[in-house]
Amino acid sequence: AFEPEGGAYAAGHGGGHHSPLGGYLERDDLAFVLDVNASYGPWLVEAEKLFDALDTTDRGDGQSRGLVRFSR
Repeated sequence: AFEPEGGAYAAGHGGGHHSPLGGYLERDDLAFVLDVNASYGPWLVEAEKLFDALDTTDRGDGQSRGLVRFSR
């Protein structure tokens, strides 16, 4: 997953975790991630980078990561 690092975003730190999306800035193609890790807080990431991070394999169980969409 992506984690903020000094204002930039780097892939591959830690094992990843689930965080909800708080919104999407269509004009800028940025996703607003409400990170559940308190040391990061909310942050913005380019949609392409977010999808690239989701398109990886979990090292724990070897299964694909992904995006879950809930609707009512």
